[in-house]
Amino acid sequence: MIRLLILTKNIIATEELAEKLRFSNYEVFCSTSILKALQNQRQVSNLIEYFPIIIVDATISNLELKSLLPQIGNQGRSIVREVQHSSSEKKGIDSEAPNSFYYLESNKNVEFIRDQFAEIASHYQDFDSDPIKLKEDNSRISDLTLVNMTKLELQAWTILLEQSGEVVSRDELCLKIWGEVSSSRLAQLSTLIKNIKSKFQESNFGEEVIRSIWGKGYRVDLNE
Repeated sequence: MIRLLILTKNIIATEELAEKLRFSNYEVFCSTSILKALQNQRQVSNLIEYFPIIIVDATISNLELKSLLPQIGNQGRSIVREVQHSSSEKKGIDSEAPNSFYYLESNKNVEFIRDQFAEIASHYQDFDSDPIKLKEDNSRISDLTLVNMTKLELQAWTILLEQSGEVVSRDELCLKIWGEVSSSRLAQLSTLIKNIKSKFQESNFGEEVIRSIWGKGYRVDLNE
């Protein structure tokens, strides 16, 4: 199953597109935090290089897209720009876009989107067995964990990794993952972090890559 990353300013706004893609048998990960990290020129290449196809949704302006292209439009990756139905939305990008740049009219039905993506995805049929190789700059840990993590685990890990060295509160994690804080979500978060730590330990990295800071939250320590 080919994995897709949707960069968005609003997770809710991209739900319909994400569901159409999942129905077409793609594994879809939507992120506002990765988008913010890219816009702030923070190092997230070890995350985005896990995805052979990145979709830039309609919440992101053409001007913002232009600034993102140098960071995401490389390594044999395909960039897909979500548009609605107006041809005017396609102006101003083509001259600066990489070769593997496509437009996706998200208002079309599932069959149309499935057929359009089949052509793009055909270049990555062997992705699961031979993924895009990550750079060697301390990315081995991300390469391994991204392969083994569930969608929610990956989302939690991404948030923590982007704040590497800083404590992220449990409430903040709940808000970013589920959009709410409650006793059940906090309990679910504890299980989520426990599972991630267990996977690190099984992979000989040690569960203390994520440190639990009593009364405050969690912190990633990659240099420990």
